[in-house]
Amino acid sequence: MKYTKNVLNILTALEFKGIGKAFIVKNYTPNLSEEEFCKILNVDLDDFIEKKENIQNELERSSKFVDGFLALGDEKFPVSKSNSGGLFESKIYCNRNTSVLKDSEHPIFFAYKGDLKLLDKKNINIAVIGLLEPGDDIVKLEKDIVSEFIKNDFIIVSGLALGCDSVAHQETVRQNNVTIAILPSTIQNVIPKQNVELANDIVFNGGLLLSEYYKEPNSQKEQINRYVERDRLQALFSDMVVLAASYSQEDTKVDKKLDSGSRHALNKALEYGIKRAVMWDDAICGDGRFNLNRELINNRNIQHINQTDRNFKVFTRENASEIAYKFKAYIKDKHKP
Repeated sequence: MKYTKNVLNILTALEFKGIGKAFIVKNYTPNLSEEEFCKILNVDLDDFIEKKENIQNELERSSKFVDGFLALGDEKFPVSKSNSGGLFESKIYCNRNTSVLKDSEHPIFFAYKGDLKLLDKKNINIAVIGLLEPGDDIVKLEKDIVSEFIKNDFIIVSGLALGCDSVAHQETVRQNNVTIAILPSTIQNVIPKQNVELANDIVFNGGLLLSEYYKEPNSQKEQINRYVERDRLQALFSDMVVLAASYSQEDTKVDKKLDSGSRHALNKALEYGIKRAVMWDDAICGDGRFNLNRELINNRNIQHINQTDRNFKVFTRENASEIAYKFKAYIKDKHKP
């Protein structure tokens, strides 16, 4: 069976009005009986059982597309990089009170396909994000810098979107390395459809597909929210979030289609205490596609090539190898017992 009692309990609870992630994080105890959990939820037992059976049927239908489902309280439920607990802690969010995460932003359920151990905190995971329509010059810059990450044994995390996300995943797969794709969709119905083959290649190559969803959204608004939720997960499960290129918030006000979602992931990284970085090349960074990169650099008062900062990095072709090596040493030292 690919799901646990915790999975069924939590997904069923979410079907009741007023029950969300924050309530579950604050109140859930692993492996509760239906009767005990219904008292906490203040819901009718028969109603709970009926909803639970419907969810069980949903999971059965989608189980052939996934390797498993996990929920808060399961032994192997992943713990984010912003949490001080280990990946496979048996307690619910060990040391949760020390986390900067809001209860409403804690993951509480995952469907996955591939190697879940890639989320282990001993690995160095680098999220690479960016706009949906990069030109050839941006693609070449991103590939060159991602290659340096791969040489340093970093695991590339991205969101399987078109553009910069796809470049990061494709380059990693091309070099026979593993990558993690965090989806804004179910695993059985990957979006965008153009990347279904890429998703299959990621798993075939030893990587991981991760999703917070087991059923399709009920509305376009819910789907849009899933993109935002995916962006936060890219930060949560990374040691650093690196922006390849994107438009600024001011650009977005002029044309909403220019917003690639990169700002969401970068803002969450800042909020969660996850390192941030941008890619840069003086020869090609003069147009609007690098406005967000430029804005972040200016806001940090960084002379973009030479000055270093433990909390913010600027990757160029010239310095990517050196910074990656130093960051690798920093993370290894951080995780020493």
